[in-house]
Amino acid sequence: MSTECSWYVLEMSTPLAAVRTSASRLASEGHDVLEYIPFEHVERSARLVLVGIAPGPTQLEIAYEVAAKLIRSGASNEEILREVKRRAGFGGSSMRPNLVRMLNHFDFGGIFNVTDGDAFWADDCRLLHCTSVVPHAAFRKDKMLAGSFTEVQGSPIFKECFLRDFVGSISELDPNARFVALGQPPVMRWTGASLMATSLPTVSSVRSLIHRPAAAARSMSISEPKVLTI
Repeated sequence: MSTECSWYVLEMSTPLAAVRTSASRLASEGHDVLEYIPFEHVERSARLVLVGIAPGPTQLEIAYEVAAKLIRSGASNEEILREVKRRAGFGGSSMRPNLVRMLNHFDFGGIFNVTDGDAFWADDCRLLHCTSVVPHAAFRKDKMLAGSFTEVQGSPIFKECFLRDFVGSISELDPNARFVALGQPPVMRWTGASLMATSLPTVSSVRSLIHRPAAAARSMSISEPKVLTI
């Protein structure tokens, strides 16, 4: 299953018209479909790695819009992929501010010597790598995947994407990077298991922050992060 981008699909005047076409489809099986999203960039200098379950519809929309604009501006592939990840990774008017609020609550700015959580997507963006258990856009029965890791395991194409694109990218990261799993404990456990499988000797812990959907963002209560030593 190739993850090389068909760049022309992003050059349309309406970028979202390129989503869910034969050119953007990576794989399908039964009710499950995997669509390309330009999230291949790995920030090798990152000291903090945020891990979600899969990109959501807002991230997909932002990614295609940003990529299309940069392609038309003549930017290089490397510049496009880096900027798309910075702009679209956990992007959106609800998700990003909510995530920044959590990072600030737990003083990630102090831990990584940056001004605040916003800095990870601004001046200190080289310190952050955003990714997901399924890094590409996953659909089940025409709805974007927003379930558990058990659902990823139960789908051959989602599991393959997890092993190839998430687990396969870990060796490119700084072995001293700290991983934060956004979601329920199973995401944390499987993130930890993935790291163990890479035999990175200096990765010390995986922290889990409970991330809730945008609709619940305003009423979200913050709990202390759980730590899984590996």
